[in-house]
Amino acid sequence: MNEPEPRRRRRRPVVIGLVAAAALLAVIAAAALLPGTATSGDAVDYAAVDQATGEPVDLASLEGRPVLLTSWATWCGPCTEELPAIQELYEDRRDEGFEVVAVNVNAAGPDEPAIAPMAEELGLTMPQWRDRDNRFAAAFDGVGVPTNVLVDEHGAIVRTWQGAIDVEDEDFLATLDDTLAAADGGS
Repeated sequence: MNEPEPRRRRRRPVVIGLVAAAALLAVIAAAALLPGTATSGDAVDYAAVDQATGEPVDLASLEGRPVLLTSWATWCGPCTEELPAIQELYEDRRDEGFEVVAVNVNAAGPDEPAIAPMAEELGLTMPQWRDRDNRFAAAFDGVGVPTNVLVDEHGAIVRTWQGAIDVEDEDFLATLDDTLAAADGGS
């Protein structure tokens, strides 16, 4: 006489299906955060505080010129490695109507007094904003620091890079050049 199949065996295909569905959803969610996908073309309402003056600042105040926003923290090694190159890019390209803003996202706390000295040590003269609550991550779908976001002259996101960027990378430079040309052309 055949005995009924144990319940465990009947549930196994259901459990496997649920695990597969969860894995698929995780892959889709991760793909949405890849550079240039999730938020490209969207205008973003983002505000922070000017690191030097303590005054409120926002992305809308930079409308009319392309902007590279780069998030960083004092404890982030890749950030401190990329910032000098981004500073050089800022110096080389600002006469073309290009703006760069370094946004420090250190949480309020013991690391806060180290921000200004580190920025000075890194030679940063670009505008610097402070975002204690890291609203940057939510506004730009940032997964961590650094996150770099290129915004066009209308305040719309052109592309987001998760992690450090190589400012000499051909793809990065092509994206930047196209954005600057579109701004110069009055698009």
